[in-house]
Amino acid sequence: MPTTDYAAAIDTGDLIMSYAPEDQWGVLPAVQFQKIRLDGEGFSSSKSRTRPNEIDPDGQASAALTTKQESPGSLNFSVSAGTHNALLASSIGGVFGAAVNMAVSTISAAASDDSFNDTGNGFVAAGIAVGQWIKVAGFTGSVLNNGFFQVQTVAAGKITVLPAILVDDAAGEAVTIKGSMCRNGIVFQSFYFQKQLAAALFLRYAGSWPTGGSADVGVGDYLKGTLAFLNKSEEKSIAEASTGALLAAPTGVVIDSVAGIQNILRNGTAIDAVIQKIGMKWNKEGARAQYGIGSSSAQGMGKGKLLVTGNLSSYFKDFSLYDEFIAETAGPLSFRALDNLGKGYIFTFCNATIMNPKIVAGGPNQDVMADLEIEGNPGSTVLYGGKTVQIDYFS
Repeated sequence: MPTTDYAAAIDTGDLIMSYAPEDQWGVLPAVQFQKIRLDGEGFSSSKSRTRPNEIDPDGQASAALTTKQESPGSLNFSVSAGTHNALLASSIGGVFGAAVNMAVSTISAAASDDSFNDTGNGFVAAGIAVGQWIKVAGFTGSVLNNGFFQVQTVAAGKITVLPAILVDDAAGEAVTIKGSMCRNGIVFQSFYFQKQLAAALFLRYAGSWPTGGSADVGVGDYLKGTLAFLNKSEEKSIAEASTGALLAAPTGVVIDSVAGIQNILRNGTAIDAVIQKIGMKWNKEGARAQYGIGSSSAQGMGKGKLLVTGNLSSYFKDFSLYDEFIAETAGPLSFRALDNLGKGYIFTFCNATIMNPKIVAGGPNQDVMADLEIEGNPGSTVLYGGKTVQIDYFS
């Protein structure tokens, strides 16, 4: 018979985090909750207390009173394809569009104008948008026409793309085009989180709204993500919030820094340097919980404004990026992150400016490195719709 009552605390390996999107802010949705993969979490609660400033002949402070209860939260996770899409989209105020999923034999490729052409006129109906990245597969006449392309123009029977199409390829092959895009916006989507600590020990977080996040990767590591949340409240419970068994978390492979991170592009061209680290960070500055008389918990949320920054570290080779800093050159910067099955993301700064390069020699027998800051700004109205950040997903 195994030994019981041996542990002084609940093991983190027993913790289960799950969530569901809310239809009404702060109200428990009657749905199955989605289990989530994570490296760590920081959902908690704290109270602000104040003391009346009374004159007291006994020489002691007045009793403290609760004036506010705050419930911030955070998730740290290893990025795998599709696992955190709903949360990522909400954290930039956007929504992933309906997935493009064309599988037809009516598509040809033309090198003369860098276009894919569809005699079935299905591009607009499929939902392909200007600025979106698409994944093309199935061409056998020239495999150079397979891969990732950014859409420059869209018509029912023609899309033009970059990078350039090098070889003509006739229709008739089983060609697939896939992709799904999310850009920052003003959509407010909150979630209801549940932290299960044991069979009848739960903490619930209503009105949970992601206010920022990050995605970064370096040599010898994997793509790491973070998300920050503001919550309406924290409440304990002894009952499961989900209406049925939790939906299983996706099981995709974590994206690594060797085969997973590809095509770090500046203005559509690969950066001519050996990159050691790249990252993107976004935050809704001014986002806030709103409080009112009569309750210590939040009564609403203020959206704030999205600010996007990043970093890039490379071996110093020449002054190409430094010259961009001097000239304050602006343009898109993106990096691709894929798992072993080709599923994953392209993260894009729609209009990035290289700032504050640190080109330093740290000591003897070391490599000279260039550590650069990335400033994100609203991008081209034509290509990016005036948005600051774009996340493309490939399932």
